[in-house]
Amino acid sequence: MSTYKNIICYPVDDNNKRFLLGKNGSNEMLAIGLNPSTANEDNLDPTSRNIQAIAQNNGCDGWWLINL
Repeated sequence: MSTYKNIICYPVDDNNKRFLLGKNGSNEMLAIGLNPSTANEDNLDPTSRNIQAIAQNNGCDGWWLINL
């Protein structure tokens, strides 16, 4: 069972790279990262947990983290 509900991860099932990670919402925040992510649809890493918290603290019900 997922620790985080409704998390979207692309590509799915590929732990070597993460291009898009986040959650849909009606008011979304976008963050752009430069470091590789170890997060996936089941477990967020410290950076993605921080992004999620920043979004929530600023009234956003969705958030996206993209990695260059």
